[in-house]
Amino acid sequence: MAHSPSRLRRVRRRRSSDLPHPFRQLWLGKSASSLSDFVLASALPILTAITTESAALVAAVTTALTLPWLLFGLTAGALVDRIDRRHALIGSGLLRTGVFALAAILAAAGLLPDAALLIGAVVTGIGQVISETATLSITPQLVASRQLERANARLITAEVIVEAAAALVAGTLASGGALAVFGTGALCGLAGLIALSRLLRLYLPLAPETVTPSGAPPRSGMLDGLRLLWAIPVLRVIALMGAVINTAWTAFAATFVLYAIAPGPIGLSPQRYSLLLTASIGGGILGGLFAPRLLARVGNRWGIGLNILANAVTFGTPALTTSPWLIGIVFFTGDTATPLWRVTTATLQQRAVPEALRGRVLAAYRVISYGAAVAGPATGVAIAGQIGSRGLFAVAAGACLLMLIPFQRVITHRAMAGIEGQVLSAD
Repeated sequence: MAHSPSRLRRVRRRRSSDLPHPFRQLWLGKSASSLSDFVLASALPILTAITTESAALVAAVTTALTLPWLLFGLTAGALVDRIDRRHALIGSGLLRTGVFALAAILAAAGLLPDAALLIGAVVTGIGQVISETATLSITPQLVASRQLERANARLITAEVIVEAAAALVAGTLASGGALAVFGTGALCGLAGLIALSRLLRLYLPLAPETVTPSGAPPRSGMLDGLRLLWAIPVLRVIALMGAVINTAWTAFAATFVLYAIAPGPIGLSPQRYSLLLTASIGGGILGGLFAPRLLARVGNRWGIGLNILANAVTFGTPALTTSPWLIGIVFFTGDTATPLWRVTTATLQQRAVPEALRGRVLAAYRVISYGAAVAGPATGVAIAGQIGSRGLFAVAAGACLLMLIPFQRVITHRAMAGIEGQVLSAD
């Protein structure tokens, strides 16, 4: 039976865009591992509050989940560049799964000390740092350069979905006690390890120009990624813009919850506030699903620009209205742009950075963009105490709008084309 030329072209185009099986194994393993991480990240603070009633320990657990990027990020980047990235993924998974399984066993025997909750948070945070860095570093070894947008979008969308799923069950698991929390984390981690173990069968040659020699200590060459990131104007400016926007986000989040829930001005019940947050998550999922198509239409440059504008509108809307319907619509729409930024920045770094330095540059970017956000909550509360919550929301929106200045001056079409032009000719 003869096929029309147009149909044959569609078939070839579809086959050429299919992501290869090794990447699908990475995606499955990373998704299960992320579910393990997010279950612990969501449930541990609740579990700590229920079982210890210690505000100091709850604060310590929450901090232990967020600080590793700032304290351990550069070391993790050097480690990922020094060893086989598959081994980094498997090793971090074994560490987390083993600790969670041991904690579950101790909890079942009634022997789990309160300090184990803090240890679990530390292990979760460090494991996430290594896993995220290794995943983004190994992805270009598994897919063609032209497929990076699709691969990164798939990873990011899965992360948003599993984070939402973990948040939904966190309260129920925490009510079930430490055995339920750590047991679920261990089971999800084990599923991730089984999927990731398939990657060990692959032969993945590394670039010969290794900067950190095999056998060197993990901290050797740790700052090389930071130096290279700083030497590339586009990546440097994006990292600094990300630091400002993420700090604005954490400042906004720390204040908005009190503003939204009654007796705050919006007057929502805790259940309706959860629905409002769900709208934001739904927007992120939708944005991740359509990110490759949107970026193909508007270009990677505007993947960054649209996110800046969307954040400014998201922060500014509660300063102008207390309508939960309007705020929910804005949250949903605004979060569709978040995956555009994440896909674009990951892809730019993967294409612009030599393979031997990729882990360190990816980690350096996150140390800058995520590390600054640690100061956001305290800063937001302080500003809101001086000028009110609406004033803080306006300041956060204004900080995002200011990012349009470096966006226009540095993140130009020429600069972006220079990085995107590094797509391998073999593709």
